[in-house]
Amino acid sequence: MTETTHQFTYRGQRYVRIGVRPHVRADGTETQLAVWESRCPVCGEPFTIETTRLRRLREPNRRCPRHS
Repeated sequence: MTETTHQFTYRGQRYVRIGVRPHVRADGTETQLAVWESRCPVCGEPFTIETTRLRRLREPNRRCPRHS
């Protein structure tokens, strides 16, 4: 996995962090979610995923909701 500040590549698929949004956990703790965009390798459509990690993901979703 290669990484720069706001993007990384996982198994040849590029992910770009397109934003960060505030989030409140179930216990009331405030945090931030990173919003990542990639393209589905099946159909090519862009899709987004959200994570609590602001930099990179260990095993990100690789497909759009239609092809998951």
